[in-house]
Amino acid sequence: MVWGAGFIMLLDNLGYNVTTIIAGLGVGGIAIALAAQNILSDLFSYLVIFFDKPFEIGNFIVAGPTSGVIERIGITTSHLRSLDG
Repeated sequence: MVWGAGFIMLLDNLGYNVTTIIAGLGVGGIAIALAAQNILSDLFSYLVIFFDKPFEIGNFIVAGPTSGVIERIGITTSHLRSLDG
């Protein structure tokens, strides 16, 4: 943060309009946060499944109208094999 503040002061001393740069960085940060929202949600869900271990590979589960045996647990998806294949 100290280096960032120093860099902003340097730009201000060189005659650049620092308020537009800071506003642009703020808007860019919001855009990046909104874009990363789904990725972080999937990652958090994976970590909850990984550490809580509510089910493991080989377990039979029922999720709504779908039921089957868990074959693989991934970061974004978990693979189930239904009884009919």
